[in-house]
Amino acid sequence: MRLSLTLYPLLASGANILLSNDDGWAQLNIRTFYSALTAAGNSVVVSAPADNKSGTGSSDSTPTTVTSGCQFKSCPAGSPPTGFNASNPRFNYVNSYPVTSVKYGLTTFAPKFFTSAPALVVAGPNIGSNLGSTTLVSGTVGAATYAATQGIPAIAFSAPSTRRSLRASPQLYWHQAHRISPRACISM
Repeated sequence: MRLSLTLYPLLASGANILLSNDDGWAQLNIRTFYSALTAAGNSVVVSAPADNKSGTGSSDSTPTTVTSGCQFKSCPAGSPPTGFNASNPRFNYVNSYPVTSVKYGLTTFAPKFFTSAPALVVAGPNIGSNLGSTTLVSGTVGAATYAATQGIPAIAFSAPSTRRSLRASPQLYWHQAHRISPRACISM
């Protein structure tokens, strides 16, 4: 409850949010969620893996040069270990794990847009459920957990699905998740 009362004024007036996932930076879900969070008045920076890193838990490793191109050909082979979308520099990839993506988001990308640490780190929405023992290997949960260990409040969102997409319309319940999730962030 204390956390709720602490964050509410920040989020109700728009907050600085670092958004990540374990499904990859070019995934439609993270891009739709970015749009929903910004439409709700938040300032958002994305820092996510260059490719799908589901099931990597709390793994962390120095990013490496992209050898075979980023997810959905969103960056070519030979791209640097970290990079951004030329049309929106708030979208950043890290060629490593979700935890590493959050780490770089907090130390490298967010400071380019925020004058202080993000008020919140949001991981997801994940493609697929993270329940029970699955949470131990979830990159989405690992990313949120890392942020929390750094003293930054964090939320991990997941939903049951196995669909990965760059441009195809999300399934109906994803529209609901993208509509409800920003409100959940605000009502924390």
